[in-house]
Amino acid sequence: MNYFINCKTLDDVKKLYKKLALENHPDRGGKHETMQQINSQYADAIRIISNGMEFEKEEQQIAEDFQKIINELINLDGLIIDIVGNWIWVYGDTKTHKDIIKNVGLWWAKKKKKWYYRPANFKSSNRKPKSYEQITAKYGRKTVKSNKSNSTNFLKYA
Repeated sequence: MNYFINCKTLDDVKKLYKKLALENHPDRGGKHETMQQINSQYADAIRIISNGMEFEKEEQQIAEDFQKIINELINLDGLIIDIVGNWIWVYGDTKTHKDIIKNVGLWWAKKKKKWYYRPANFKSSNRKPKSYEQITAKYGRKTVKSNKSNSTNFLKYA
């Protein structure tokens, strides 16, 4: 569910976020997972509207990029692939696959000791660095592949 799909202005997004946060915050009886989803979508909505883009086109392009990247990496042994918000994080036994990971378009996060991919216009606006655990606590995490998986996999977005 995209909460912000009908918002046309930054004010619309901010007002809806405030309303949703009051209704769904875990401290007020809401679910933690729902609040993570709202936080992730809020960040996306602010960025998309600030750049004058449309939701559907932007989301479709991100889905296609993610599918391409994950399909390149998913069968490499020893990797763990997480989707956190609109970023892909790769860690585990990455040293043996360094050149492939780099060629797919991922960057090394030195302090987190993980590889990441983000769409070009998804730069972090935080001046204070956050740990991987803080990021996943805020936006949630979907593990696409863990190093326990030995089968051949492909990601397919519907």
